[in-house]
Formats: sequence, C-alpha cells, structure tokens
Amino acid sequence: MTAALTCLQPDMENIQDIFKHRGSLFLTVEGTDGSGKSTQAELLKKKLEPYGETILVQEPGTTELGTQLRRMLLRLDGPMQACHVAELMLFLTARVQLMHEIIYPALNRGAHVICDRGIGSTIAYQCCGTSVSYSLTSAVLKALENHLWRDATHSFTRRMIVVCDVPTEVAKSRMQGKKLDHWESQDDGFKARVRHAFRNLHDLLPEHHVVHVD
Repeated sequence: MTAALTCLQPDMENIQDIFKHRGSLFLTVEGTDGSGKSTQAELLKKKLEPYGETILVQEPGTTELGTQLRRMLLRLDGPMQACHVAELMLFLTARVQLMHEIIYPALNRGAHVICDRGIGSTIAYQCCGTSVSYSLTSAVLKALENHLWRDATHSFTRRMIVVCDVPTEVAKSRMQGKKLDHWESQDDGFKARVRHAFRNLHDLLPEHHVVHVD
C-alpha cells in the first residue's frame, strides 16, 4: 500500500481539492489475476474512509444481475458456450447495472467509490486477451461511456484507473493451490497479452487518467 500511495502522491493535491469541495472519487483498481488488486482495493477503501463515505464494488458482481452474470462468465457452475463478442456484451451488461444501481447513487450523494475491475479489464481481457477487434471494443466502450456518464452524476467526480502490475510468474505463484476460474486458468500466452495491455493502458485508454503501481 505504501508503494501505491507513493505512486498516487503527484495527484494528492487534486484529491485534497476534491475532499475540500465535497467531491467524489471514482477509482477503478485493475490488474492481472494474482496482481493483488483486490487486496489493494480493500486497503484503499480503509484509507479513504476518514474522508467520507467510501464503498467498494466488484465488476462483474455486487448487484443481483451482476452476481449471476459473474458466475456465468467465470464458469463457476460449469461450461458456457459463448463467442468472445457475446462475452464482451455480458461483461458490459453487468457494468451498466452496477453503474445505475449502485455507483451513480453513491457518487451523487458525495460518496467515494472503489471498483474492483472496470474498463481497463475490458480492454486487457476481452480485446487484447481474447482478441475481440480493438475497433469494435473501443467503439462500444466509447458509446457506452457517453451514455453512462452523460448527465449521470451531479457531484464533482474525479476518475482514476489504478493498475497493479506484477510479473506473470509472480501472479501464477500466488494462485498456486487455488481452484482457478475460467480466466485464471488461461494459458501463459493469454496472460502475457493481458499484462502487456495493462502495462500500456495509458495508450489504449488515452482519455482516462491511469496510474501504474509496480
């Protein structure tokens, strides 16, 4: 967590302005499976709680619809036949529900929101990992972003993507002995493409504020 705070330090003046003006933070914590992103998201929630209401959500998940889609997409209940574009749409369906049901209301009442995965994972996993067309993925994401954020929040919201990066072999070692889901059990080539995408997320999502934590 110290490393994360050090990397975030250049932005702390802007973050303090948000606290001063009772604005909201929307932080998406990203990374490969085994990168420690979920642990860091939980620690970050504790760090922000003194500055106001802070909630932690998971994507896909958290909502009833999102939880059902998560079980399908992670193949927790068995195999699922779906093309990669269909998978992309299912992930985005979970996102839309999460935004409308939980994230928008929280931001509008001035709460800070930390999201375990988000748009960065869409690019890394669905586009670069499973090779869904980048032009298709980016076009769908842009259209969805315009729809989701247009007049959606009335409070001053600062958005940031935080990427936790670790070598693939380190991530694999952390998951030894764990029952792996569909995405965690992908081959090394898939994992390498996903990590490469996360490491270059600032180029793949130039309109977003991306912070990398080594």
